[in-house]
Amino acid sequence: MLKMKKVNTVLYLPIEIKSRELDAKLLLAYYAVKENYRVIIGEHKAVETALHHFPKGIFFSKGYPERIRKRMLTSTKRLGHTLVELDEEGLIIPDKTAYLSDRMNKGILRLVEQEYCWGEYQQNIISAAYPGEKDKCYAVGNPRFDLLQEKFRRLYEEKANSLRTKHGEFILINTRFSLYNHRRGKKKGTSNPSSLYIKKLYYSFITLIRRISEKYPSVPIIIRPHPTENVQSYRKALSNCENVKIIQAGNVIHWILASRLVIHNGCTTGIEAALLGKPVISYMPFKSGKYDVDLPNEVSLIASTEKDLFSFIDSYYDTQNSDHTTERLRSTSLPEYYAGVKKGFAYKDIIHLLNKLKVKSPPLDQEPPSLKPEKKDKIKYRFPYLRKEEIVYFFSKLDEIEQSSSSNVNIRELTANLFELRSD
Repeated sequence: MLKMKKVNTVLYLPIEIKSRELDAKLLLAYYAVKENYRVIIGEHKAVETALHHFPKGIFFSKGYPERIRKRMLTSTKRLGHTLVELDEEGLIIPDKTAYLSDRMNKGILRLVEQEYCWGEYQQNIISAAYPGEKDKCYAVGNPRFDLLQEKFRRLYEEKANSLRTKHGEFILINTRFSLYNHRRGKKKGTSNPSSLYIKKLYYSFITLIRRISEKYPSVPIIIRPHPTENVQSYRKALSNCENVKIIQAGNVIHWILASRLVIHNGCTTGIEAALLGKPVISYMPFKSGKYDVDLPNEVSLIASTEKDLFSFIDSYYDTQNSDHTTERLRSTSLPEYYAGVKKGFAYKDIIHLLNKLKVKSPPLDQEPPSLKPEKKDKIKYRFPYLRKEEIVYFFSKLDEIEQSSSSNVNIRELTANLFELRSD
C-alpha cells in the first residue's frame, strides 16, 4: 500500500507584473507542489488579501520600495506568516547607499527569515552593511533567469516560432524610458538630472528607430516598451515608419528567441538576450558615469554611433553566428552579479532553503472565503486576467521537459486572478 503524502506548508507567491514574473513564479510553484507545498499564486493584491483569510504559511516577497516594503512585511509578519524575499530589482544596483535605504532597510530585513540574492554582488552589499543579517542572505540567482537556460527553452519554442512566422526576421528594440515617457504621460518641465538623461535617451532612440527603418525598409522592427511606458507616444512618433510595430504584450523571452537581434540601452533584457545566446547591441550615443546601467551594456556589443550600429546589423544579417557564448559571459562581471552563470538552478536552491524553515500550515477550508477582486487600472495594465488554462498549459510543458506528470495537481480558482495549487 502506498504511503499517503502529508500535505503541509502554504507558500504564497504574489505577482505584480504578469508578463515579467508569472512564468518564473509558476516554475517555482511547479517544483514546490512536487515537494508537497500548497501554493497560493496570483495577482499581488489578491494574494495580499488572501493572507488575511488563509492559513499561516510562507510569504515570498518580491521586494518593494521602503514605504511599501515596511507596510507589506510588517502586516504580513503580524498575521503570523513566515517571510522570505527575493528582490526583483536586486540584480542591478547603481547606488549602494540608495539601495540599502530604499529597498533593503535593516529594520525590515530583520523580519525576513531568508533573503535570496541574485548573486554575490548583492549578497556582499547587504552583508557588509548589516553583518548581523549575513547568515540569512543566500546567493541563488532568480527563477526568472532559470527559464533562460537550455533546459527550459522548450517552453518558449512554439510561441517564438509563431512570432517569427508572423513577423519575419525582425529586430527587437527594448526600451526603459518610463522615468520620462510614463504611461500617464510625458514628464515635461522636469529639472531632475536622471529624468533629463532618460528624456535625452528616449529621443535618441526615436531618431535611431527612424534611421533603422529608413535604411532597412524590408526588415521588420518590433519596439517593446517597458510595461510602465506610454505606448501611444511611440506610435505617434513612429507613425510614418511602415516596417515598425510597437508591441508591449507577452513574455519577453518569446520575443527575444524569435528575434534576429536585440537593441537596447541599459535594459535587463540585454542580459536576458545574452544568456539566450542572441546577438545583443547596446546603443550608447552618449555616456554618463552616473546614470548609465553598466552590466547590461557590458554583456552587449557597444554602438556609440549609428554607423557602428548599422555595421553590427549588417554583420548579423549576413551570418547566423553569435558571439554571446557561455564562455564569453563568464569573462564579464556577470557571474558576480548573477549566480546562475556559475551554478545550477535558483528554484532548486530556493526550495531546498524553504524546506529548512519547517513551517507547518493547517488545512485550507474546502470552500474559500469570498474575496472581492481589485478593479484598479494599475492592476489591469500590470496584470491582465490569469486563467486556469494558462497554468495547466505551462505545467504540461514542464511535464514534457521533466518526462513526468502533474495530473495529480489540483488547480483551484479561489477568486479572479488567484489560484490554489496542490498535490492530491
